[in-house]
Amino acid sequence: MTIEQLHRFTQLRATDPKLTDSMLLNSNNPSKFSTKPDVVVAGAGIIGLCYAIHLKNIAPQLNIAVYEKNRAPDGLQFYCIDREGVEVTSEDIGGLDLSFQLDRRMSELFLTVWAQSIGINVYHGVEAEFQIAEKYQVSESQEDTHCVKTPQVKLKNFPKPGGTDVNAKLVCDASGFSRKLTSKFGKKELFEGWNCDAYWAYFKEKEGGKAESRSDHWDYPATKHAQSGVPAHEIPSTKALSEKFGCPFEFITSIGWAVRDNHKLPDNLDEYGSGEGERKFNYFKRRYPTLNKLMNGVYELLPRYYGKQTYFVRKSMAYRNPIVAGDGWFAIGNSAGFTNPLISPGINAGIGTAVLAANLSKEILDQSPEQSRAVMQKCAATYQSYSHEFMIPRLHQMNRYWYNSFRDHRLFEIMVPCFWTLGIDDANSHYVNEFTKEDIYWVVGAGQDQFVNFSGKVLDILEASNELPANDDEIEKGNMKESQEVVALEFGVHHARSGDTIT
Repeated sequence: MTIEQLHRFTQLRATDPKLTDSMLLNSNNPSKFSTKPDVVVAGAGIIGLCYAIHLKNIAPQLNIAVYEKNRAPDGLQFYCIDREGVEVTSEDIGGLDLSFQLDRRMSELFLTVWAQSIGINVYHGVEAEFQIAEKYQVSESQEDTHCVKTPQVKLKNFPKPGGTDVNAKLVCDASGFSRKLTSKFGKKELFEGWNCDAYWAYFKEKEGGKAESRSDHWDYPATKHAQSGVPAHEIPSTKALSEKFGCPFEFITSIGWAVRDNHKLPDNLDEYGSGEGERKFNYFKRRYPTLNKLMNGVYELLPRYYGKQTYFVRKSMAYRNPIVAGDGWFAIGNSAGFTNPLISPGINAGIGTAVLAANLSKEILDQSPEQSRAVMQKCAATYQSYSHEFMIPRLHQMNRYWYNSFRDHRLFEIMVPCFWTLGIDDANSHYVNEFTKEDIYWVVGAGQDQFVNFSGKVLDILEASNELPANDDEIEKGNMKESQEVVALEFGVHHARSGDTIT
């Protein structure tokens, strides 16, 4: 975002304080609203915007429209707390970062403005629904096999009350967990075994608990301001920028727990609250004294911050959709599937779906009407195979590998270098100039055959004792010994292939 754009938004807000965030962002769109764009994207998260930007770069003639139901970009942060539970010590997990762990609000805003600057209309505060035709409607002069019948897009109360129908040549479902389009093609496929459920609510820092009031020269690291050629220590703080642009700020955050659904809960949770969300949120909060102390001392609960409820629940977070591509459409990111709420390669893995879908979209739209449906079916099959059969299952296996390695600190010590050596390899060799086919199938290490074979052997050992008592030391020691032997074997094979000397 340029300084000129910042000043433009500031001046518009100063001229009319009633302008909402979505009004400001939508005013930056480069062209007028159209009911017949070439491509529609439902969802302006990072993956949806990456799809739109990449497609526009390789096919600049296309008219692309992105619709996002949220009024403004949303965010994600990671918090680390001290042992006493007194304060947040940092807001990034650091070290082994498997994704771009910058403030998502800033990155989504940056990508929104980038998309608009190259000719893409991005609309916030606009919810898109899809309608699937029961059968193809073609003219008498057309063969049914030649026609691609793209799902129709229906916009809720935009740009007029009641909504508007939008007809595109191709649509992309990037709506995330809401699965606006993929939900119409079947129920979610849940993975065998345990899954994860999430319980969360929204909070703000208490006045006395704010880091800026406790520490001199503190600036929230999640602001991620940047300016070309300016040293980091000279970049203004959040507070300074707030005063400069007359923009008050307050950090609102959602805090919650993603827990395995096979965790044994007490028979009666009445003492923890009135509903499932509140009861299970408070149960897990109180289960860990350090966390309970931090939550009670630093954060203030915001009742009904989003709508009519205070506590939120999402069950069975890990899944894949049975169909992720079809006649006139693709599904990318979490709309296609999700595997891991704890340590997830997230954007790094999801961007593969965005790039592949964009490349295939161009291939389809480049065809003549006579060839379009045959090419669409071929491209849909290619994408279905990649997402449903290759990427999601391998990410799920990596997820199980991580979780099982948390059972003992010795397993965790072994797990990280093995994953890095057999999966990640040389991270700097990826994404150097452009996103290649090899990058698409890399999947941040989960796509590497060596890692898949290795992690499968480890899981054969560890998962066999999942149902045994946790204090069965002999079983754990036996598993540890065998898994270390597998590690040694796989390391030997890997380094031998690399030409290294094994001692």
